[in-house]
Amino acid sequence: MKLAIFKQIVQKIDDKIRQLEHVLADTRIKYVTLYDHLYLTAGISVAMVEELFQRGKTAYGVVGTEIEKDEVKYLGLISGLLHDYGKKTGDYKKHVQKTIEIIEQEQLLSELDDKYVKVIKEAIKKHHIKNNPKTIFEKVICLADSYASGADREEMERNRRKNFEEWFKLIEITCDLEKEIFGAEKPLALILGDVDNVKEFVFETSKLPEIRGGSEILNELNTTRIEEIFKTQGLIKECIIYNGGGSFLAIVPVSLAKKIKKEIEKIYLKETKIATITCVYSEPIGYVEFCSGFPPHTEDVFRGIKLKGYAKWLFESYFSEDWIKKKNFSEIVSCLFSELRREKMQKIYIPFEPALPIMKRCEHCGKRGAVKYVKHEEEEICRVCTLKRKEGNKYRFFDKYANWLENKTREKAKILQEKKEEIPKTLEDLKGYIAFIYADGNNIGELLETATSPASYRHISYSLKRGTENAVYKALYETTGVELAFEIVNIGGDDVTLFISSQYAWEFAIKFLENFERNMLELAKELGREKITASIGMLIAKPKYPVYYMEKLAMDLLKLAKQKADSESAICHLYLTSHLAEESAKRIIQDIYIKKDILTYSLTMKPYSLKQAKELWKIKEKFEEIYPRTQRYAFVEALNKGISESVNFLRYQTARRGGEAIKFLKELVEKFNLNNTCWCVNPDCKKIPLFKDILFATPIVDIIELIEFTKKGKGSGGT
Repeated sequence: MKLAIFKQIVQKIDDKIRQLEHVLADTRIKYVTLYDHLYLTAGISVAMVEELFQRGKTAYGVVGTEIEKDEVKYLGLISGLLHDYGKKTGDYKKHVQKTIEIIEQEQLLSELDDKYVKVIKEAIKKHHIKNNPKTIFEKVICLADSYASGADREEMERNRRKNFEEWFKLIEITCDLEKEIFGAEKPLALILGDVDNVKEFVFETSKLPEIRGGSEILNELNTTRIEEIFKTQGLIKECIIYNGGGSFLAIVPVSLAKKIKKEIEKIYLKETKIATITCVYSEPIGYVEFCSGFPPHTEDVFRGIKLKGYAKWLFESYFSEDWIKKKNFSEIVSCLFSELRREKMQKIYIPFEPALPIMKRCEHCGKRGAVKYVKHEEEEICRVCTLKRKEGNKYRFFDKYANWLENKTREKAKILQEKKEEIPKTLEDLKGYIAFIYADGNNIGELLETATSPASYRHISYSLKRGTENAVYKALYETTGVELAFEIVNIGGDDVTLFISSQYAWEFAIKFLENFERNMLELAKELGREKITASIGMLIAKPKYPVYYMEKLAMDLLKLAKQKADSESAICHLYLTSHLAEESAKRIIQDIYIKKDILTYSLTMKPYSLKQAKELWKIKEKFEEIYPRTQRYAFVEALNKGISESVNFLRYQTARRGGEAIKFLKELVEKFNLNNTCWCVNPDCKKIPLFKDILFATPIVDIIELIEFTKKGKGSGGT
């Protein structure tokens, strides 16, 4: 049978399943959707079928019917996608029967020959062990369903705490089924990959087309090209649990793990010339590892292990009071991440392009020899920069934003598309000062540790990915509308990198954090949390400021913001009016804002919580109305002279202006817990290591700077 028909059917089913994102896979589990469970079951099914083929099984031996191997895998994909499809009716007890009925009602398999339909329906009817699956194919679908669910099943979590015998009774029948299909050798492995030195590759030049191009290349590799490699190895994209932000996690047949790792590492170097990816894969894993992690699995076995000295201390520090919560799929993933970090640190080969003495260096990166002449621009650049420049014309994130806007308002989307020719070609096109923004979710690693199965890991990961992406697009629309005053460098997972005109930067940051928290409310509720938060590092500078330093400083500011963010989102920003060859935001803040008189005091109260950032934005508008520009900078001079002079100056100016100024000062004192009219005693920012010796701090300089860099057109001034 032609595979094209199978592809059409899969597309039809995929369109139906995408509508089930809010249907639960199991009513007892509040954070795994039917959507995620079906995709994971399909991916695991195909990986298992391929492992059987790698071990010498024939298509007839697996299915019991004379068909091709590729057809068997399509049958596995379709059976996995449909096995619980009837749950969308809400009738979970009779979902198998409902699935068969809906398949016929919706004519999902009408184009298939009867022999294929029979195989799929029989696999669906027998995907529970109690229904006695007979063929190897039926047993594979049954086992894949159990793998995808893993430790999400509440009864297993409850009984696992008792003793080994009682725990093993729960899983024995599934383990026996696994041995019946695969023998003593476990069938699957996890493979984890992460691009090395992403930022160095993307930001090695200050040319916007090449920055965009570097990001486009890595995103293309991380999505389309990895999926293509899986396809060439007889697998499907559903085997990938998660990919985004330069990393991926996937389930693969254990026989192909090493080969897939090499193919992925090879393609990154081949396509980029200099960028590499580190991949690691797990030991062979089976049902026990998927649902219960590594041994020991039960209380009695744990208590029976007798160790001494450092071994005992290490063992007990890992197996704390809540050790049972670690015994699931997340433990395998955590172990892989540790292995990945070790592998990255031990790398001894770093690819590079030579720049021999006789060669002219690239006029953009300055690292490699120029090998190509770019017409019209009269610049000689290397082949890596040439490649980036070529890819930089694809505007992938612009198209995604336009598609998002199309779903909100077609009129605005049409206007945006008409402006496509106005997409910034250089950072100067953003006009005036620009902000380099890094945004990242808080404690996301800890959040992913709650993923007890691959389905829950997929659900959490993609919820974060979708929530972050929507938060960015909505914030851009709410602040810039259809003005192309921004350039999205990357949105990957829960992190965001972009340039935006400084006049929109602060408002964008507030809107993004608000949207992110709002988008994450449902996931937070599912995971028993009050909310999920994010932090932002924001560097505001002139467009000619080297992007290399922008990136370093913004990342440093993000780290400071995360120190502030406890149970709330936070922003840490820095406004530079001159070029500084400095990679540490901490040192710049110390040099510019922290002063010593009789006491040590700070001219800034950054980082700010989201609530404080919103208040700062409101107060900034009032401050601008009450005090003219010359008066504002007189404030800065007074603040630099010390606490006493600045307090007297503020009191004098407030008394002179009366009414509105007095009302404003009262509001400022209340909102930022100030004392002596303009200073905070023992400031809230004191818990940040940078400010540990600070006794007094003020937000007034931050307010004045905010007025300056959010002005339309070219920003000016500063401290």
